[in-house]
Amino acid sequence: MVNVRMMQTGRQYERPRWAPRLKRDEITRLYAMDAKGIVDEGLIDEVGYGLLARCESILAVAEAYGGKVQCVRCGATILSDHRRETAIQCPACEWCLPWSEFRKSTRRKCLDVGQIEVFLKEFITKFSAARGPNRKMVLIDTLIHRYHGELLGNPERPAANNLIGGKRPEVIAFLNRLSYGDQSTPGLKASHDARCRKQENSARGHEDANE
Repeated sequence: MVNVRMMQTGRQYERPRWAPRLKRDEITRLYAMDAKGIVDEGLIDEVGYGLLARCESILAVAEAYGGKVQCVRCGATILSDHRRETAIQCPACEWCLPWSEFRKSTRRKCLDVGQIEVFLKEFITKFSAARGPNRKMVLIDTLIHRYHGELLGNPERPAANNLIGGKRPEVIAFLNRLSYGDQSTPGLKASHDARCRKQENSARGHEDANE
């Protein structure tokens, strides 16, 4: 590690660039077309690989806060002790960045992995190997409807908040407005209907508990 005080003042730092959250309009367009039975493989790949890049960014940030930073130039793994007064320095290509600057690059970008790490890794593995638009569409739909705490039986905030632009209430409302129909990719409407029934049962359960 390099002490930040030893670095040149006024230096222009090369910060990591994280994949952004996806725009809601492109996902809306994808689902509207899918509900009509229209298969746009280009749009499916655009959304799918956009989600994949976002998943990789979230996991890379989690790794960094766990002590392993990926060099933005050569991809080498750099060990970090997270001390504010030290800098991350790559032994392979000499890329250097104060830890405080690295933290700034992740702020207010919804890059916290929370309890969805397993879902992100699963998506990366399966989508990378997926063949055909139907399989890719099912993987996209499954991922954006995951929840933090889901594996513990206590779903909290939607994983889509990390993946799709907007504040949490906006993202939840957006997911509820996505189009599904009888001509949707096989399995999508059934999954949607099952989620709706689960939400209705949960709401009734809360009402009964409050009576």
